[in-house]
Amino acid sequence: MRKIVVNSGVVCVSLFITLMLIFSLNFLYKVELLEVISNQLIPEGALVFRTSCNTINFEELYKALPDDTILINNLAWDSNIKSVVFKGQNYELPLLDGRNFSIEDIDNGRNVVIIGRELLEESKQFHYKNDVYDVVGIIGCEFESEADKVCIMLMKDELINPEGNFYIYGEDSDEIISFLGNESVWDEVVLLDNDALGITEAVNLKERMGVLPILVMLVCLAFNHIFWKKWVNDKANEIAIRKELGFDDPKTYLFIFFRAVVLIIIGMLIAVAFNYNIKINLLVQSFMISGIVLTIQPAVILLMDYWRGRNAD
Repeated sequence: MRKIVVNSGVVCVSLFITLMLIFSLNFLYKVELLEVISNQLIPEGALVFRTSCNTINFEELYKALPDDTILINNLAWDSNIKSVVFKGQNYELPLLDGRNFSIEDIDNGRNVVIIGRELLEESKQFHYKNDVYDVVGIIGCEFESEADKVCIMLMKDELINPEGNFYIYGEDSDEIISFLGNESVWDEVVLLDNDALGITEAVNLKERMGVLPILVMLVCLAFNHIFWKKWVNDKANEIAIRKELGFDDPKTYLFIFFRAVVLIIIGMLIAVAFNYNIKINLLVQSFMISGIVLTIQPAVILLMDYWRGRNAD
């Protein structure tokens, strides 16, 4: 009966810690979503500007656009309708379904759109200024947000609003400044302040709310250490009996460790099964991290116990 209790304890600890890790990673993921949505899907750190140019040639603009740069333009006064173009790095959006834009979409001039779920029609097409666009992605998250009303299309001549705000984000600030100074594309550019335009800067929620999952994991690690320490002490009798039967120390400790690993994996799989509806990449990360945390602890404690036994002999 005691053996069953000890083994079920390993499964329960593994289940509990994996569940807490899934909660923590999923919590941080939702915080990141809130940050992106609060900034109107504009990359954090993007420059905001306007141009005095009345007409902008997309082909010339795209040719001059620096590598690893994203350019976004508001097509409507409420900023819910935007066009985007990018080179190098993709414009990644939080999606409920479908895919993000690709370089191939730009190169082939495809009429594709990513929209919020409130704008989705049964035909999975979107009509804008006498053109029809195929919906390739649905913006949003589990909870309702302003992203549900957003429409983003790939930039082209007809989808550039010179009177709207432009946002540019890239890795090389010198190249961006040089691009904005290209008078053949922009004529004259005026940099603006996000706050002056009524745009909410992405609140750094991770600094404020990220403490919660950190505290949860610290408590889990402390609990994990205490449990495995007690678990090894409970195994002392079994280890002594195996030594009496002639099993050498390494094989005894390895046998006990691998048996614990099997029980750990069972607990982790149960935790993952309880959260099957969470994003697969979060589950994979949780499984890998909890596997490392849960197996390192007993391995270290067993190794220390083994060395203490050898020194005592």
